[in-house]
Amino acid sequence: MVIANSAIDDVVVKVINGENIGTLFLARDGKSKNRTRWIILSKVSGKLIVDKGAKEAVIKGMGLLPSGIVEVTGTFDRGDIIEMESEGKVFAKGITDYTSSELNKLKGKHSNMIEKILGYKNYDEVVRKSNIGLL
Repeated sequence: MVIANSAIDDVVVKVINGENIGTLFLARDGKSKNRTRWIILSKVSGKLIVDKGAKEAVIKGMGLLPSGIVEVTGTFDRGDIIEMESEGKVFAKGITDYTSSELNKLKGKHSNMIEKILGYKNYDEVVRKSNIGLL
């Protein structure tokens, strides 16, 4: 995108060539998909504080498992947007498949324990990889 005076001949070409007569905004690499962009820009209902291993897994494109959750903050329902934080920094947002009260029971536990603890199981992952937007 270019912001410049349209009265100047070939102003866009001149700005792109480096002349200091306007402002050039370049697109970021790695365009976000619309769904990912929506997740990233959405208001959050809560936060999951996760360990370093869970953060690394999410960054590598995997879903978030309950075993990596250290703390649950806020009150949220299934389908709400939550933040994921590790080492004091929020690194992702996602759509949760479990409520905050369910996650308080599941945090730190292995996925194979979900049904035993809750009496049912939606998914192995708390937040599926397709529902995560990295910040």
